[in-house]
Amino acid sequence: MKVIGIDPKDPRNLWPEPYNTKVGWVIMGAHQKDVVEGLIHGEICHDISNSKQTSHVPANTSVTLKRGQEILAGDWYACYEAIKKGNPCR
Repeated sequence: MKVIGIDPKDPRNLWPEPYNTKVGWVIMGAHQKDVVEGLIHGEICHDISNSKQTSHVPANTSVTLKRGQEILAGDWYACYEAIKKGNPCR
C-alpha cells in the first residue's frame, strides 16, 4: 500500500500489492488502485503551479493531503468505481 505524504522508504509503503485480487467476481488489484493513487496525487497537487500530473485521469478539483490519505486508506475501490463513471470520489 502506498501512503501519499510519507517517506517512500517508510515500512508502511513497502509491502507488495497483488495485481489480481478478486472479491466475488470483481478484480481489485494494484492496477485499479494505481488509477486512484494517480488521481488523488493530482488532486492534492491541483492548486500548485507547475505541478507534474502523473495520472491519465485529469484532476479537476483539489483535496487536502489528509483527505487524499483517507480515501486511499478507506474504501479506495469506491473511488475507483466513481472514476470509471466520470464522477468525483468523495
